[in-house]
Amino acid sequence: APLCAIAPFLGWVRMHNAPVSKRCICLLLILCGAIASRARRAKPEYCRTDLPGCCPKVVEHVLLLHIEKTGGTSLRTFLQSAVKRRFKGRGAICNYLKHMPYQCQPSSAAGGNSSCNARNYAYYQSAITTGDHFRRGCKLTSSHHDFRIVDAIPPHIRNTTLLIVNLRDPAGRAVSHFHMLRRHRDPGALNSTVVDYFVRNPLGVAISRNRMTRVMAGEFCCKKGLPAVYESDALYGRARARLEEFCVVGLTSRVQETMLYVQHVLGQVTDRPPKNLHYHNNANRYQPVDPAVLQQLDEFNGNDVELYKQAEGRFGAQMLAIGRSATDNSTAAAAEAGA
Repeated sequence: APLCAIAPFLGWVRMHNAPVSKRCICLLLILCGAIASRARRAKPEYCRTDLPGCCPKVVEHVLLLHIEKTGGTSLRTFLQSAVKRRFKGRGAICNYLKHMPYQCQPSSAAGGNSSCNARNYAYYQSAITTGDHFRRGCKLTSSHHDFRIVDAIPPHIRNTTLLIVNLRDPAGRAVSHFHMLRRHRDPGALNSTVVDYFVRNPLGVAISRNRMTRVMAGEFCCKKGLPAVYESDALYGRARARLEEFCVVGLTSRVQETMLYVQHVLGQVTDRPPKNLHYHNNANRYQPVDPAVLQQLDEFNGNDVELYKQAEGRFGAQMLAIGRSATDNSTAAAAEAGA
């Protein structure tokens, strides 16, 4: 910082032909830029410094931002028992908020009804922003809302809230979501293919396109009838920045190792990955295999593709932080096979 303070003076001296080398000035300016960049990346005081992201030094609440078809149900089932052990029976397990699940309706390109999700936003104001939701003893909150629920948490509660999110490769998530809608007899899904519905049908596009990015950016739920933005650099930039606010960024493909990392953060035994109690033996049936389908889904979900790459890098850092391989998930695969 002192060097940065004199850098402008050195520039003035150089202009007046004083014997200060241009290289010296450039090096000082580069150093100043590095210091400023590091300051911007500095963690809040309440975050642990030994783990990537922001893991609170004191954990009083756990919030899972549950993006559909990313393994969130498996993670939530695990968290119910892990949180009970962590708090020794204290506090309620609030699986969903008052108007959940699936009542956070997607935006539409033409703009939605001005009252869309009014109950959810009213609940933010009456319970989340005021802290009443947490004062009622909620230790675990699992929510299908977007990041705006995190923004609504009061700072003194946010500082002790462990944030968790799971991400999945975009094409796999879309195909799984499509088949879920079919199981629930969604008319659009029943009468089309995954590409027809999620790439060409306006309703399907509103449901699925760059869903992970929009949830993380706080732009998935419609509000005040405003038109939706499905893909943009600004949208991706917000989502990417908010990954750093999470303590745990999990991957669907490595969900048991994600659980193992949660155990580490909560100070619990981590000698082996926990069992996935919500594992579906037919899950592989819903994996996309047609290269043309994969290509179309990836191209149409470009923001999600990039966000998932960031999540993979972050997950690797989490594994390294607890002495495990950043890329080897053979242990988790073996455990899942025996689940």
